Amino acid sequence: MELDFLFQLQELRESAPSFVTLFFDHLSEGVGGTALVLLGAVIFWCISKRAGYLMIASYLASTSLNQLIKNIACVYRPWILDSRIDPVPSAQEGATGYSFPSGHTTTATSSFGTLAYWQRKRVWLAATAVGLIVLTAFSRMWLGVHTPKDVIVAMVLATCVVAVCVKVSRFLDKHPEKDVIVAAVIIGLAMAALVFCALKTYPVDYGNAGAVLVNPEDMMLDCYSAFGAFMSFGICWIVERRFVRFSIEGSLRSRIVRAFCGIAFLMAILALCSVVLKPLVPLAAYKLIKHALLVAGVVLFYPACFTAARKFRKPKR
Repeated sequence: MELDFLFQLQELRESAPSFVTLFFDHLSEGVGGTALVLLGAVIFWCISKRAGYLMIASYLASTSLNQLIKNIACVYRPWILDSRIDPVPSAQEGATGYSFPSGHTTTATSSFGTLAYWQRKRVWLAATAVGLIVLTAFSRMWLGVHTPKDVIVAMVLATCVVAVCVKVSRFLDKHPEKDVIVAAVIIGLAMAALVFCALKTYPVDYGNAGAVLVNPEDMMLDCYSAFGAFMSFGICWIVERRFVRFSIEGSLRSRIVRAFCGIAFLMAILALCSVVLKPLVPLAAYKLIKHALLVAGVVLFYPACFTAARKFRKPKR
């Protein structure tokens, strides 16, 4: 039934004006990860530390859960399950690995869901955030790369993760001394999930051309990225919370400068990882270290830098 629905949607897509598919393609890729990571980082550094932490935590926790479920369920993409499905080529290029649940829908729901919760008193902004979640979920089906089950489950899971993160945040408001326990749980869960996904067996099926439909090694590499990032968050969050304790105070001009410098800082980390780290270590280690360093850059290294700079600039009495 799901694949029949997708095929009917495909027939509608083929008869619709090309700009409709182009819109959904750009929307889908826009929430694929990088833009939302930068949005969370800028909010964290410059607008609201609490909201930024909540958005980053929800994003990393939901993507880790998404990756874990993908590697447990091992559900193939729609065009593998039904030869009638002909996905949009540009979307198919990025739709690697298993299908269930939808990763793009997960990231959109966790990030925009957090934004909607944070700005719930501004109804128009919260409604816009929810609308972007729905549009993203629909775009993945319109493009032919996910089934309704993929996107619905992704939205439900990510919404639950956001709710849990909100509950944990409120719990820490009342019991700040419990932060070490929360950090330990994050690190322990990430490590356990990584070990499980690295050791489990995966199906190895071949297509008509003799190629492996989904390479288990690629799926394990995605695990090193997701769980390495989440593990790094658990470590860096507690260090920042206990020792750095940065604040977002400053003029609008200084916050804008801080945002652009922070983005440049993250781009520098990516460049260094690609040029220096990648040739030296195995690919799995590279994926883990790169994403761990990116999270550390957002949560710990860059906040420590501008906190130190602010202290340096203070006039001595």
